[in-house]
Amino acid sequence: MTRKTSILGFVLLIGLSFSGCILSSQWSHNLALPTYGAEGTPPMLNDGKLDTIATVDANNTRVFTLKFSEIQSVQKVIIRNGNLFWFDVSYLDTETKQWKTFHSVRHRRHISNPYQRDISAQRAQPEFVIDRLDFQTNMIQVNVSRTVDDQIIPKPMREPGDQVVNMRRGVGGHNPFFRIIKPAQAKIREIEVYHLGVQ
Repeated sequence: MTRKTSILGFVLLIGLSFSGCILSSQWSHNLALPTYGAEGTPPMLNDGKLDTIATVDANNTRVFTLKFSEIQSVQKVIIRNGNLFWFDVSYLDTETKQWKTFHSVRHRRHISNPYQRDISAQRAQPEFVIDRLDFQTNMIQVNVSRTVDDQIIPKPMREPGDQVVNMRRGVGGHNPFFRIIKPAQAKIREIEVYHLGVQ
């Protein structure tokens, strides 16, 4: 009985050790940090501090950019959100020099924490984990279409530069009006980038 117990224990120990080796695949350090030569635009995008917020002015091209010092293999991207609601995440294909979208988010509202002081953080999904990626690049962009802070205002006539959500008609189908986005600042707390394997 003692011998069977010790053999069973030994087999169990070997099995756990083996599974531990398989499960111990680890992510690299955060490739987005300035320590490893990455540059964020704006700089707070990748400063490694969750209490700072990177903001992009409220205009028709709200884009956050992360540039690596060299071409990196990317398998996971984490976006610590501020107020993003609709956005695309793209990488620069180093061969074709074209931007390729690898993740899009539309219509995702999430009540994260009613005790948060930042009202945007109460209404926006706090984090996006984008994994199972496999590409190489030296630049990543987050192109923002909508934030939870954008306002929708009705206008009887559209003007050049207006971002139209849709057109609606008044009572009885008369007096059409356009629903226009009045954009707010786009906010990201932090972006992180990883690949598999310890370096």
